[in-house]
Formats: sequence, structure tokens, C-alpha cells
Amino acid sequence: MSFNIKWVLIPICISSLIIACDIQKETIEEMPVPAARSSVFPFLTSDSSNLYLSWIETIHDTIDILKIARGSEEGFEYVTEVARGNDWFVNWADFPKVAAFSSGEFITHWLKKSSSSTYDYNIHVGIGSFGTSQVDTSFILHDNGINAEHGFVSFQPYGKNMIAVWLDGRDTKRSDDAYGQMTLRAAIINDKGIKKQDIEIDNRICDCCQTDLTRIGDDVMAVYRDRSETEIRDNYFSLYQDGQWKKGLPIQGDQWTIAGCPVNGPAIHSHQGITAAIWYSEGSGNPGVYLSVYDSKKMKFQSPIVKKESVDILGRVDVKVMDKDRIAYTWLEKHKDQGILKLEIISKEGKLLKKIDVDIVDSSRNSGFSHLAILKGVIYIAYTSSGSYKGVKVKSVKTNALTY
Repeated sequence: MSFNIKWVLIPICISSLIIACDIQKETIEEMPVPAARSSVFPFLTSDSSNLYLSWIETIHDTIDILKIARGSEEGFEYVTEVARGNDWFVNWADFPKVAAFSSGEFITHWLKKSSSSTYDYNIHVGIGSFGTSQVDTSFILHDNGINAEHGFVSFQPYGKNMIAVWLDGRDTKRSDDAYGQMTLRAAIINDKGIKKQDIEIDNRICDCCQTDLTRIGDDVMAVYRDRSETEIRDNYFSLYQDGQWKKGLPIQGDQWTIAGCPVNGPAIHSHQGITAAIWYSEGSGNPGVYLSVYDSKKMKFQSPIVKKESVDILGRVDVKVMDKDRIAYTWLEKHKDQGILKLEIISKEGKLLKKIDVDIVDSSRNSGFSHLAILKGVIYIAYTSSGSYKGVKVKSVKTNALTY
């Protein structure tokens, strides 16, 4: 009798393993997006209730249009045309972003040329209600009256207000003959467009790398690429605490020395007590993607729990903390003449839980940057697709895998 029991139990165990494996398989679905074919450079974010998407459309090869939409796991709606113009600065790396106030109003921005010079443009900000035909309030964010480069904006909800950071080139057009430096500035904006605490965070930073913001309890953290007098361009963080921005500090001491801007900024996200930063660097001598978790007690980032180094890595990173145990991040790699948009989920200790090739995209600047959002435990990825369908795509990834 015992002999028969053994052979009955074996298939039961095997069956259980198969079921467990099936549970851990991810489900990847493409979401309907209210964007036209050939739309480009999306940005995606979320709060506890909604997804928020922005993108650029172009008509007649001359007129650019900024559109935004609010969405859920069911899809996107409340599409709003924020602005259009034939004098915009549309760029693969310096793209519009969108966020939502606690009141439900949106805030977004676009770049408009301020002179005939290629890199003279202003940051125009629009505030309004989703689904309407126009913005309620619009203004120039930096308002210094200087024709120079201004861009690479990030928004972070902060109580009833919004914190914005941006690259400000006012010092690059100084009256003396010396070449001025790009600066990082911040301001607090309410949902009526009233701005306060417009201050400089750092007086010398990299000229054209993205910024990012996240909320950490009562504080806000900004990340950006710094620039030393010896051309070390490492990624830094600055904490907004008790009404003041603290001096920027390196996330890690990569010591990447490069004469020009790599156009490859960092990203950061905090959720359920975990704050994760991701960045691109060639400080080791090879292209690399690195991810580190913030130690709030020591007020510094720990040693990287992700170190990926390969000549095929292009960077263009993003990161989102899924919950108290898991972190999702994306980056772009090249394979022959194509790009592969890659997603990995890791534990907070850095253990690999899941890896996914999201899509094949253009490895050139035409594909821009991808963006992650988390809503109700589901990962969403927005990017510019190539191939038979060229335009904005959003995919959802559902997974509860805890092992790989």
C-alpha cells in the first residue's frame, strides 16, 4: 500500500509545481492610447487613483501639439489638447511632462523658442482640468527674461501644491565674456499658477540631462547630473527639507569625466519606505546602469544593488518602487541595429525576480525615453514605438512573481 501512495504523491507534487509556475507568469498587454500615429515622446506617471499620459503630435510637419490624458487600468480618457504652435522646441530628450494636483487639476509644460538661436527656448506651463479644450492658466516658469536654454522639467505633488525643478540657462548668457554655467532651480506652484520660493539648488550642472523628483515622507528629493570644474559629471541628489534645499551630494562617486553632456539623466522613486535611484554612467570605462537604495537614517545612498555594464547599454533609465519588497526598472540596450527596451523586477536587496524584453525599438534618438508608472500593483510602460506602427504605446505588465 505504501508503494502505491508514493507514486500517487509524485504527480500531485509535479502538478503543484506547474500551477505555481503558471501563477508567476507575467501578463503583458498593450493598452489603447488616444494618440495619433507618428505621435512621439510620451511621459507617464500615476498617483493612487489614476494614470497620467502626455505626448506630442505633429500635423503638416510644421505644427506641434501637446496632448494629455487621464487613465486607469481600463484605458485613457479625458483627452486634453493643451497647446499647439509652429515655434516649439521639440526634442527627444527634453519632453513635456504632466502631473496632477490634489485638487484634480493638471499641470504640464512645453518648450517654446524665445529667439532664432537653436537653444534659446522658454518653459511654458499650463494648468487646467482634464477633458477641457484649453488650459485655465499658463505662464513662463523661469520668468527671468533672458533668451537662453531652459528645460528638463520635473513635477512632484506636495500637499496642495506642486514642486517643480528645471535646468535654467540664465547664467550661460552673462554680460561678461566668461562662459556661464547651467544651473538647477526649483519653485513651488499652486493650482492657480502662483509661484513662490523660486531658488537655485546648484550653480553648475550638466547642460542637458533629465531631472527627477520624488516624495519621501514630508520631504522631496531631486536627482540630476552635476558637472564639476574638472568635467566630472556624476549624478547628484538634493533634499528639500524644512522649507530648504540642501546642498547636492553624489549618489555614488562614479568619477565619470566627459567633456560633453551624455544626455542621460537619472530617475528616482519612493514608495512604502523604499527610495530607489537609477542612473547611467561610464565611470568604470564601460557603459553601465546602476541602481541604489537610499538610507534615510544615514541620509545617503547605499552601494548599488544593480550593476549592469556592457558596450550594448544605452541607458535612458527609469525606476518605480512597486511595494515594500519589489523594485521595477527599465533601460535601453542595442542589439545590432535595433534597440531592446528591457524591464527587470528585483527585490529591495537586488535579487532578480523577473526580466522581460518589452519591445524592439529604434536605438537612435527617435525612440526617446521610456517611462514607468505603477497603479494598483500593475506596471505600465510608455514609449515611442518603431516598426510597422510608429507612435506612442503603453503596455501593462501584471506579475506577482517573487522568484525567478
